[in-house]
Amino acid sequence: MEFDFQAYIRDRKGGGDRRAASGLGYAFARDRRVMRTLDMAKPVKLAIDASTRLGAGRFDAILEASQVASANKPEGLLDAVATVCKKLQATAPDRVHIAADDRLGHSTALAHRGDELLVVTPAMLELTAAQQAFHLGRALGHLQHGHALYLGAAWLLADEPASFLRWIVKPASAALESWSRLGDVTADRAGLLATGDLALSVAEIMRLSGVVGDGAEVLAEGGMADLDEVLAGRIRALQTFSEAEVFRRSVGLDGGDSLTSVDSRVEAVIKLV
Repeated sequence: MEFDFQAYIRDRKGGGDRRAASGLGYAFARDRRVMRTLDMAKPVKLAIDASTRLGAGRFDAILEASQVASANKPEGLLDAVATVCKKLQATAPDRVHIAADDRLGHSTALAHRGDELLVVTPAMLELTAAQQAFHLGRALGHLQHGHALYLGAAWLLADEPASFLRWIVKPASAALESWSRLGDVTADRAGLLATGDLALSVAEIMRLSGVVGDGAEVLAEGGMADLDEVLAGRIRALQTFSEAEVFRRSVGLDGGDSLTSVDSRVEAVIKLV
């Protein structure tokens, strides 16, 4: 089956955005705005178009070596995915795969041959159930908000730049790298909503950056002093979201700030890094 890039984009702008809008409203507004401009940037459009052809073979190989999750193999995984989908009010992925190795990190959202897939890795399956929920939440948040195609293009541009037209690599990579930080803000929020635990979520964000630490200690006054400023900004952005009404309501608390107010403060954090 050939992947229809234009049909995918039409669906993301129409049905895809409606799916996200009908889900739990938590996405970072700037992420959504910048994604609309990405669609209009010619180098990005060409890079994504090329990556659907280049990526088909690469992702076929990864998926062929993977195991498709079933009701009891590995035990509890599909139940965990269903629980996170319910928390995010997200549509379930077409399939869940367990990769043969950890080259994709802990989990990833993958748009492949017209399907939207969730791929988890052996490294993620070694984590506790609460830690797994964070990574499942992030990947499902990416799927819910139409990030998968862009993430795949960014991965392939970094992994096989020589396979793309030379003149599109730098501008497309720069645009996607800049957007990906905004996409991470939305995905981190999904991970936090999945766990309901800010300290645990912060520790897992650090894990993704190759840093081992105690989330509660990092959140204490002065706890981010030794962190890279980009990582510290990402953590502050999530800490700010934890004050939002949408998050507080999800963990049974009253009150909280509007998402508009939270996004405004997160914008200021993002500008600092």
